Amino acid sequence: MPETTTVPVVEKRIMLDLNRCIECKSCMAACYYGHGRITGLSFVDIGPALLPVVCRQCSDPACIEVCPAKAMKRDARGVVARGLFLCRGCGSCVRMAKDAGMRYIVITAKHHDGFAMFRSKADPFNIYDATPFKRDPLKELAAECQKQGIKLGFYYSQAQDWHQPGADAVLGRWDKAQDGDFDVYLRNVVLPHLKELMTNYGPIAVLWWDTATGSMTPARTDQMKAMLTLQPGIITNNRLGGDNPGDTYTSEQEVPPNGVPGKDWESCMTMGIHWGYNKNDKNLKSSAELIRTLIDIVSKGGNYLLNVGPTAEGLFPEHNVQRLAEIGKWMKVNGEAIHGTTRSPFPTAPAWGRVTQKPGKLYLHVLNWPKDGKLVVPGLTAKVKTAYLLADANRAALKTTANAGGVEVAVPAQAPDTVASVVVLEIEGKP
Repeated sequence: MPETTTVPVVEKRIMLDLNRCIECKSCMAACYYGHGRITGLSFVDIGPALLPVVCRQCSDPACIEVCPAKAMKRDARGVVARGLFLCRGCGSCVRMAKDAGMRYIVITAKHHDGFAMFRSKADPFNIYDATPFKRDPLKELAAECQKQGIKLGFYYSQAQDWHQPGADAVLGRWDKAQDGDFDVYLRNVVLPHLKELMTNYGPIAVLWWDTATGSMTPARTDQMKAMLTLQPGIITNNRLGGDNPGDTYTSEQEVPPNGVPGKDWESCMTMGIHWGYNKNDKNLKSSAELIRTLIDIVSKGGNYLLNVGPTAEGLFPEHNVQRLAEIGKWMKVNGEAIHGTTRSPFPTAPAWGRVTQKPGKLYLHVLNWPKDGKLVVPGLTAKVKTAYLLADANRAALKTTANAGGVEVAVPAQAPDTVASVVVLEIEGKP
């Protein structure tokens, strides 16, 4: 049960029922300065007014905003059952992604429901005009990404839009209000949206299309691609349609057995089953599975686009925060074996794990640590100059022996990491 505290002040009091901060374990509210974050809040009105929530660590009542009483509904007992948090910024979200080793973020600008998560002059069905929020979260996220040095991309459902007349619904329309002309939808919604996204948010690294329906003819997709010229160097995936391969191939919820040879690719996957937040999703992947999936994807030449579904309050679920932190912990030690590497030079994966490479280096991701202390790299013919554990700050040399079957590396009895340990081989020439 969450702890409860009562805060008395002159003329007004309020009892706060708050979950402890998952970061500093002491804050009773979200702290704007990064000291903590809240996972739930309820109010019991015992006075004439509501008291601003104060972070115990920084003692600043401005560190969080709570919806004024007039915006809360009371039940028959006069109890305010739920408070509304107003997000004060995207700093913690971007920081968590960066700390996890991520280099770019792709956020949903508009999904199949047609609701735009940005302020738009093209159509009022957006988060600014259709809700009391009155802010543009994409603009705030863009500013924070630039501040923290993370590239930003937008997911955009260009063909499917269940709200706009004339747009597609892959499983069929179910309401007469959806009938209309696709070209009118394209002209009045999609193209203006794309122009706004390409001009109002600074540098955009990725436009992540979804989905390529039959309406995506070359003539229509050419109009959409013309908007992307506003962002030179932008990367697009292969879900636009109209015979457009895009720059990257997208695999969803799976890792292709051999990657996608000759093509830049990524795999988009969830931490559980659902893409959006679902409190009943109990099929959560462990941090070990997520880390090993990352290694598998990179060893096959791909990128890992890992989904996080925030709550209705705009918060990362606690298990997502934990998984990201655990991935980040592993990446702080082993990120060199992930970032900037290319696919394994070997046609088949070794029984003990996976391989990534950089010029002059092989990174052996050992998932199954050899019990006999002998790590065999089959098929390696290049001369090994030195070998060491990536987790070893001193880079103490490991003994290597070349033989007809490849190279044998003598490793310690204990693996540095129970999830995945990396052995580095510095080599001469090509492997």
